[in-house]
Order: sequence, then structure tokens, then C-alpha cells
Amino acid sequence: MADSWQESLERVDALRELDDETVVPASATQALLHDGPTTQVALLLHGFTNSPAQWREVSTAYYAAGYNVLVPRVPFHGLKDPLNREMSQLTPKVLAEFTDRAVDAAAGLGGRLRVAGLSLGGLLAAYAARNRNEVAEAVLIAPFFQPNAIPEWVDAPFDAAMRALPDVYSWWNPAKHEAEVRGTWAYPKFSLKAIAAMIGLRRQLANDPPGRDNRAERVLLVVNDHDIAVRNDVARKLTDELFRDLAEEVDTAVLEDSLCLTHDVVEPNGDNRDRMDVAREHLWPLLGLTPPPAGTPNSPIPGGGYFSAEGDAGS
Repeated sequence: MADSWQESLERVDALRELDDETVVPASATQALLHDGPTTQVALLLHGFTNSPAQWREVSTAYYAAGYNVLVPRVPFHGLKDPLNREMSQLTPKVLAEFTDRAVDAAAGLGGRLRVAGLSLGGLLAAYAARNRNEVAEAVLIAPFFQPNAIPEWVDAPFDAAMRALPDVYSWWNPAKHEAEVRGTWAYPKFSLKAIAAMIGLRRQLANDPPGRDNRAERVLLVVNDHDIAVRNDVARKLTDELFRDLAEEVDTAVLEDSLCLTHDVVEPNGDNRDRMDVAREHLWPLLGLTPPPAGTPNSPIPGGGYFSAEGDAGS
């Protein structure tokens, strides 16, 4: 647990030191810090195969609102080679230890700690809210509790197979390949071992007793009815089971199907690039932020993104 501002700064620096020359600078751990502790702190956790860069608009808005903000890089994400195979090393233990380090670093940056996560980040935010006394509020956005493609009864044999067999990497979109993520800092392929690691952490959350001994102020689940990546029914059921006795409030907000927002609702230059006014209008208030005026230009991709026209993934 971080007990002081200085200790938290040292922990932030330790996270930054993990970003060596193999990491895209724009995808390294981001810390937007004022001159001292702030009343509110935001810890933002990014999605699977993505990077801290996807939170750039939200993190800037939190900082402008007076928060200290930490956006750490999940291990094996944000590497300069978008077709790397490092993600095979993800395990439930790696994910849990990373989340604990992130909470340790954020906890001394100010007062009330809000943890928000998208997809994999939503799963990690749930881990933090269930196990760490420092977390006052967690916002779980389309959390990766169960992928649409894998029914729950397959979880145990799938997990066992992925531990025993060589890894398999698949395109997110077999028709588009790299074009699916062009201009973002998201990998175009995913690891089945990494999928199994996330499912394993979710099973651990469901089966293990909580690590915190106080009650969070609030846990908010955000489900996206237009999302085809994750199971909303599992997210609703598990969020209730995990937090009904651990939080003063457990709420659910719905991004309606009619909004036509895809999974990554925080990335201003992904699939929702033409609907960011809609995404900001409906998501930002759930994060405690005032959305920018309609028509605000999307923030530019830092460094150009993978497979950009310039072909420079490491700029």
C-alpha cells in the first residue's frame, strides 16, 4: 500500500521503468500529475491488445478536472512489433500482480480513488474493487468476464488445454487483418493463452473470498447492447454476485443498441471514430466527466499508430 505522495511517485516511476526500447512511446505508462496530492485520483486500465493511448481523451479530461491520473501499461501490451507473441506469457497471476502494483502507485496520489477499465481493464478494475480497500469507486465498462465466442461450460477444459498446448494467435478480423486496427495502438491478433488467462482471473474472482475488509462506495457496470465481443448477461450476474455485499451501491448503466457503439467506446480513432460525439455524451457522465461540445475533433493518434500510412509503428 502506498502511504505517501513520495512513495506513490516512486511506484509510478517503477511502472514507467518497465517501458524499455521495445515499447511504443505513446503506449507507455502515462501519469498526468499535478504538483501534489489531489482530492480525486483516476486509475484507468486499458483493454486487451490495446494500450494506455486509448484513454488519451478521458485521461486529459480527468487531469483538467483536477484529478491526478495514472494509466499503466498492462504487461506485454504496447510493444513496437504489433505481431509479437509475448502475450502468451499472460497468466491470472501476472494480471493480478500488475493490478495490485497499479493500485499501490495510484493510492497515494490523492484522496478518493476511482478505477475505470474497459474490457480487460474492466476485469482488472473488478479485481481491484474486490480486493483493495483503497478503491472507492470502480467503473467496469464492457468488462471481459466472458467472451461471446466461448460458452461458460467450456471455461475449465479451455483453460486446461491452453495451459498444456502451444499457443494460437488469431486475427481479430480475419477479413481485414491489419486494416482492422490501422491507425490505433491495438494489436491485430490475439492470443488464446491470454484469453484463457483472463477467463482464469474471472474464475478466481468468482471463487475466492474478497481481499478487502471495507465497503466500496460504488461499483458501476456499463454494458453496451451493441457490443458483440463480450457477454452482457454474465457481466450483470457476476457484478451483482461479486459486489452486492462489498459496495454501498451497485449500479448498471446501459449504452443502448440504437447508439451503434462498438466495443472500444473510449478510443477516438477506432471503429467509433465517426460517433465519438455519441460515445462521449453517453459515457463521460458515467465517469464523472462533462463531455466536450458536440463537434469536438477527435484527438490525434499519438505517433501515427500501427500500420499508419507512414509505416512507422515506433514513432
